[in-house]
Amino acid sequence: MTFRVGMEVVCIKDKWNTVAEGHPKKGDVATVTGIYPHTNGLIKCDHISLAEFPAKYAIVFFRPVVRTDISIFTAMLDKAPKREVVDA
Repeated sequence: MTFRVGMEVVCIKDKWNTVAEGHPKKGDVATVTGIYPHTNGLIKCDHISLAEFPAKYAIVFFRPVVRTDISIFTAMLDKAPKREVVDA
């Protein structure tokens, strides 16, 4: 999964292992302002900074926001010919 500065991400983590306030909640949408390589021993887990929250967070707790536009499909339905009901 590729993250980039300026993209919107959604938080997928329920609870944080800290008593500090101001962390994103599950479902919160935020904008990435920086990406930082981070290694903790043998584990490589990049971190991101967010415009809406002061701390850096592990990238694994976020997913890119995907905007879905289904207008093309609803337009196809609108153009479909209407079926005639016939008694048999």
